[in-house]
Amino acid sequence: MATCPTDDVCRTLAPAEEVERVSAQLKAIAHPVRLQMLTLIAGADGEVCICRIQDRFDLSQPTLSHHASVLRDAGLIRSRQEGVWVHHSIVPEAFERVLRFLTDLLPVETREVGA
Repeated sequence: MATCPTDDVCRTLAPAEEVERVSAQLKAIAHPVRLQMLTLIAGADGEVCICRIQDRFDLSQPTLSHHASVLRDAGLIRSRQEGVWVHHSIVPEAFERVLRFLTDLLPVETREVGA
């Protein structure tokens, strides 16, 4: 009976808390509307008003607010109220953590040096 050489092949599991966080972030990113919203927010100089985001979608304000809330709850964006408008900005550290987690899934020889 053959045995699996686990010492050579298998990695240790990532911490459960990190897996839960990254999973929630990837789920938030994976929705087409939210991914487009992130593209608009990331392309802004610092932050973008929800009114500018609304102009780009054929969706109601409550629907866009829901999507922004999902992104905010996942820690991907920050929101700041100014009068009746909400301004959103990217949380770069959140994307860096997701990218680092995903990069760690690659075989060592395919990872970029210095990434």
